Amino acid sequence: ALPICIQQKINRKEAINMDRYRKVIVDFEWHKISNTYKRERLLCDQEIIQFGAVMLDENNQEMGIFHSMVRPQFVLKYSAKIEELTGISEADLSIAPSFEKVFFDFLRWCDQRDVPYIIYSWSDNDLQQIKNELMLKQITCTDRVEYMLCHWRDLQVEFDDILGFYRRQSLENAMMLLGIEPEGRAHNALDDAKNTAILYTYLTDPVKQRTVVKKIKDILTPEEKGTTLGDLFDFNQLFQML
Repeated sequence: ALPICIQQKINRKEAINMDRYRKVIVDFEWHKISNTYKRERLLCDQEIIQFGAVMLDENNQEMGIFHSMVRPQFVLKYSAKIEELTGISEADLSIAPSFEKVFFDFLRWCDQRDVPYIIYSWSDNDLQQIKNELMLKQITCTDRVEYMLCHWRDLQVEFDDILGFYRRQSLENAMMLLGIEPEGRAHNALDDAKNTAILYTYLTDPVKQRTVVKKIKDILTPEEKGTTLGDLFDFNQLFQML
């Protein structure tokens, strides 16, 4: 069984100021499990096909990256749409290691130094996928696995809380709002992890907190009103019009 602590409420203000921790920023790409596997789809309807992660030290300096394709176990026909979206081919996946091997390689990479770490992802979808896939593939929840799952934070929630958004913002919209130019290719796990790490450093940098982040927050919070512009407007539609 997975640990109860992954369901506990996170102190978001504390989580984003844990400077003594290393930060591991992750992103996954995944593929739908084939309809043939009806019982498996009840537990988990997708499989991770790509891991990407960036490790930041206590001063938010990049100290390493992790990247691997993952061979799916329950995908009978690879989707051309997924290949177009991610750039990952069926040939790439056919020679990739299994989820179990990549997951434990990733766990060792996270745990390589005697310094505690926190994992961040954009939204809680990545954490939920890991939990589901661990159950689907009957991977034992060791103490090290439990530590990882219990130290997972949702940066999207923290970003929206800081700026007062009611609606959840995409990574692309969040970067656009802060004036950050995305690097690499969208829907590449490593590139998305790198961009999320850049955004994290913006939110935790004292200078940018006093300038860029505060300025945007002030603009989005009109005086003498009981709500924020982030509550009133759907910025997803706004960004699509730009």
